[in-house]
Amino acid sequence: MFDLIDTQILHALQCSPRAAFRRVGQLIGVSEQTVARRYGAMRGDGVVRVLARSAPAAHRHDEWVARIRCRPDRVDAVADALARRPEVSFAHITSGGAEVMCLLRAGGAAGGNDVLLQQLPKSVRCWGCASKCCCTGSGRAVSRTGRATTAA
Repeated sequence: MFDLIDTQILHALQCSPRAAFRRVGQLIGVSEQTVARRYGAMRGDGVVRVLARSAPAAHRHDEWVARIRCRPDRVDAVADALARRPEVSFAHITSGGAEVMCLLRAGGAAGGNDVLLQQLPKSVRCWGCASKCCCTGSGRAVSRTGRATTAA
């Protein structure tokens, strides 16, 4: 569980990912060592994951926002599994507790295959998946949607 200092550190690094620990400490009123120690602990515990991501157009990938409906007793497992996938940059359990929202990259016009979007609805843990393409591999914003459901 995060306390106020952990939350402030994460917020500062989300706003300015390359900020020095000294600067973050100055902003939130703690020492550079405190920021470094807490950040290290969050990374070590797997709470924070650092990614370097290129623009989708560089690899001709599409970016999709997906909403996955799950069995309430499986939502944590689905969110954890999604967060570990290399094509998923963000996964979050919604307030209803039976849906996961995620941002993922899938092969675009260059012949890629949207395997994750095809496999999710077939999972025993998932009841349905609605997705929307927000950026194509060409860098143009689009509004494509996809929807799949399975029997509960």
